[in-house]
Amino acid sequence: MDNLPNRIDNFLTKVFSDFKPVNRGSKVIHDPLWGSNLFYPWEIAIIDSPLFQRLRRIHQTGTAYFTYPSSSHSRFCHSLGVTILADKLLHTLKEKVKVKGNNKLISDKDIYEVRLAGLVHDFGHCFFSHTSEQVLENLAFFNKLKQKYPEFGKKKIAPHEIFAYFILTNNLFKKFWKKNIESMFRRTKDIPELENIARIIIKSSDIPPQKRFLREIITGPYDVDKLEYLYRDGYNAGLNIAYDIERYFYKINVEDVSRYTKIPGEHRLVMDFTGITVVEQLIFSKMMLYSYIYHHQKVRAADCLIRDIVVEIISRNDLEIRIKSPFDLLNYTDYDILSCFISGGKSKFNGLVKKLQNRYLLKRCFVINRDYVEGLKTDEEVAGKYESLCEDMRDVLKSQLKMRQEILERINKRSRKKYDLTDVYIDLPPVPPIEEAAKAPIKLPNGKIEPMSDYFQLEGWQKTYELKKLRGYFFVNPTIIDLANKEIRDYLREKYNLSFSSLSSQLAKVIDGD
Repeated sequence: MDNLPNRIDNFLTKVFSDFKPVNRGSKVIHDPLWGSNLFYPWEIAIIDSPLFQRLRRIHQTGTAYFTYPSSSHSRFCHSLGVTILADKLLHTLKEKVKVKGNNKLISDKDIYEVRLAGLVHDFGHCFFSHTSEQVLENLAFFNKLKQKYPEFGKKKIAPHEIFAYFILTNNLFKKFWKKNIESMFRRTKDIPELENIARIIIKSSDIPPQKRFLREIITGPYDVDKLEYLYRDGYNAGLNIAYDIERYFYKINVEDVSRYTKIPGEHRLVMDFTGITVVEQLIFSKMMLYSYIYHHQKVRAADCLIRDIVVEIISRNDLEIRIKSPFDLLNYTDYDILSCFISGGKSKFNGLVKKLQNRYLLKRCFVINRDYVEGLKTDEEVAGKYESLCEDMRDVLKSQLKMRQEILERINKRSRKKYDLTDVYIDLPPVPPIEEAAKAPIKLPNGKIEPMSDYFQLEGWQKTYELKKLRGYFFVNPTIIDLANKEIRDYLREKYNLSFSSLSSQLAKVIDGD
């Protein structure tokens, strides 16, 4: 980790080596979701940079396009969308505070900083977006980083947000900004500060209390990032996601909450009580997207391949992709991964890439859910053992790997052909997060401000999803589905003392699982 600044320097030197930004003035960019919108000269200069253009080659929804063919949109268009929505909300809020007589609460500089934070918030994404992060967030590198920077761990900052923070605060990027971008602003007082933009992305506590609401526009319970990806991901997958975004914007206000938080001068985004119905629409849309796209069993099967590819890249030194630090992964996009092979001969890495290229995905042979566990509802000991199983399935680099190895060993003992680890995968996605939304402030008709959870049982939605929708999968080579189904059932009974109903087999389309 000590060489992190050097790795960032190397990345940015490579990115900016042949790039000479030109002031092309403001430009209008048309988006199929949000219409035609103006982008400022400094934003166009950032968009033109290789650092931003690489986002064209990173799929917004990871491997989902292997299941939903039209879901091939990129981080590039999502970042433009976040900028557009941030601007719409900012100007709505500015009009409201102006009516209240507070003309200085939102300055032009504030608007420029928040727009830029929306534009660059995904700078740090690696190939296949959040899919590769399923491995990255489990690396010792990030644990050490969170120890060195406690705020990263305390606020659950994702790897891509950490990467973006270090890019924006790097000396080379600061030099690029000062030399090429600052001159595009007419007034010195309007020039955004990179530190402020970086703080917005990592939800920093260093933002002055009076300006906290600005950070929440990009990263908070009412942020436009969620508004954008929910609508865009649903649109491109063919799902009819609907929520009243105009009403959402008009029902959000900037409020002084210092009497409740005991933090002098703190201002936050607060939803009017009459706007809760729009929040309900958003939560419902989010649950739909998780169920139909992010947690679709074929999407999760493809994610398993990406996870193994990341592990191979990090652990090998004979690939075209050379990694000395996780930060080096930023040098590569989805296109690079799909076109990268070890020259000559067969290898695990080549096999994984070829499977992904040709959409050769393993088949589910066993499905788990809380409802399928016999005795779980009446026996606390069984419930505890199921939780242990879930923890092991989510521990990608250690416990889950050991489970795969043990299941593979059982299969190979009873099969004439010998299979390898790429023939057995395990996946249990996380429960959709709503904790932040539960704490979101709402303003009651009497003027009192309370957390959303007091008036809208968000936890109930989350619990219902976990009980009825969230499923874990065991994927195997199609030639050993029946054998693997039996061995996995026996393995879970022997190791975890858990018995599963026939639904675990039936949902994997295995007729006789008992």
